[in-house]
Formats: sequence, C-alpha cells, structure tokens
Amino acid sequence: MLGDDFGNMPFAAFVNRMACADTLIHTWDFARATRQNERLDAEAVRLATEMLAPEDSDIRLPNAYGPKVAAANSADDQTRLLNFLGRNP
Repeated sequence: MLGDDFGNMPFAAFVNRMACADTLIHTWDFARATRQNERLDAEAVRLATEMLAPEDSDIRLPNAYGPKVAAANSADDQTRLLNFLGRNP
C-alpha cells in the first residue's frame, strides 16, 4: 500500500493510474506547451475519466491536481477531463 498524497492504494493501482491518467494529462500539457496537436486518444480519455472521477476529493490534495474548472455543457469528453483536472483548454 502507498500512502501520503495518493491516499492508501495498492501499488498495482498506483502504477495503473500513473501509467494511464498522469501520462495522458502530461502528454496534453507538453503538447500545449510546445504547440503540438493536443488531441488525446478518446479511449484513454474515457479510461482516465472513469479512473479519476471516483477519486475526486483525493486528487485535490496539495501537490496533486488543482481545483476543477467549470465545463460548458457542450464540452467534449477531453475538455471535460481537462477541466476536471484543473486545466482550461
């Protein structure tokens, strides 16, 4: 089990989350910073959303994700995920 900023979660769940969600979001961060294509894989966005949504309060801890940004009703899944994680595309 891991503790600290990630709560108590099995190591395998932590690796799965890091390999999927964090890498996905930082891919968008780097694409935005370097003016590359920011479109993320739709299936990866879906999986990351399913994984992170139940952890909403846990990921708002210091040194994790920031406050949510309100998403427009017409926002696509990628924008909703980015807004959920504190990014404003």
